[in-house]
Amino acid sequence: MKTTSWSFGGNALPEWRSGHIYLFDEPWWLAFCGWFIWTILGRGCQLLHWIKLPRSFNVTIDGETMSWRDYYGDVGFIYHCHVFNPCFQWHEGHPKRKQIIVDLGYDRIREIFEKHDPEYFVQCEDHPQLKS
Repeated sequence: MKTTSWSFGGNALPEWRSGHIYLFDEPWWLAFCGWFIWTILGRGCQLLHWIKLPRSFNVTIDGETMSWRDYYGDVGFIYHCHVFNPCFQWHEGHPKRKQIIVDLGYDRIREIFEKHDPEYFVQCEDHPQLKS
């Protein structure tokens, strides 16, 4: 059994103005893995940012010595780099996951989807660069 899903995305900034529809086709087990990665593992990134690394341990990079906290910041960053991101990259690049991207342009995407998700377009157009 396969699952087919879709989503849309847009960017209202003048230099990056774009609108796309994303179509995904993947086996059910791969869709479940994607859900697990985004929902369960992704929540770990948010929760672990509260745990700051100690300043007592030092790391030397390119001849410069600094504390773990100055270099990494918190446990959430390390978790994101070494747990979440490899799992996410595995899921996105899996050969059984087919993805089609249709470029329609931001104005057309807004015309089609604004009545279904008006909050998305308010956030897109509420960017500080658009106001200046």
